[in-house]
Amino acid sequence: IIMFLNLLLFGLLSAASALDSCTLLVVKSQEIYFVIYNTTTVCCDIWCTFYCNETTSYITSEITYYQTTECCPGHGGENCYPECNKGCLSNQECSAPDTCTCLAGWIGEKCQRVDGLQATEIMSNSITLSWVTPQNDNVNGYYIVITSNEHSLNMTTASGINSTTITDLYPFTLYRCCVIPILYEGNGTENCVSSTTSEGVPSTPPNAVISSGLSSSAILLQWEPPLLPNGIINR
Repeated sequence: IIMFLNLLLFGLLSAASALDSCTLLVVKSQEIYFVIYNTTTVCCDIWCTFYCNETTSYITSEITYYQTTECCPGHGGENCYPECNKGCLSNQECSAPDTCTCLAGWIGEKCQRVDGLQATEIMSNSITLSWVTPQNDNVNGYYIVITSNEHSLNMTTASGINSTTITDLYPFTLYRCCVIPILYEGNGTENCVSSTTSEGVPSTPPNAVISSGLSSSAILLQWEPPLLPNGIINR
């Protein structure tokens, strides 16, 4: 008969990072029960004309100690990884006991916004957007929305990319650029940045140019500015 008495004498925490396994080095006691038999020869009758063997027994035990490892509190499974009893969302991981954090490439309360969105290349008629590639494969594409006071554009890109260039924009115009991930369970949350396109050449030459003489050596020129200056005209 073997009975194990789990006696935690000391623990040694082993964890290299939030996502590594966490184990405790423990000492346990093992109490082994065994039966001792004694055999003696006794008289089998009152005159001891013949003899027979008589066996008696008793139970004794012995305690031994041994080292083993077990998962830290809040960790489990074969590799002693953190456990989140309520589960995590599709773009999250269980990084600590009952603690879910966003996977790389995701931000926001529900980890459904792309991370690191920025305008990396700005021209007079185009803007290039880039973002961090998500760690997991939960994206079916991206919905890009570009808006300004004058007009708006939208486009859809395939999954597996982390940048796109939007063209046919107006020069020297402030745009709000948003990226919405298309997740397999539905659309994610938009992440937006604002960016102004570079200056461009005016849309037309000066309009309604009028000249009038001021003197024998001077004339006055007057004109209307271009319909779309596409920048700051300073001379």
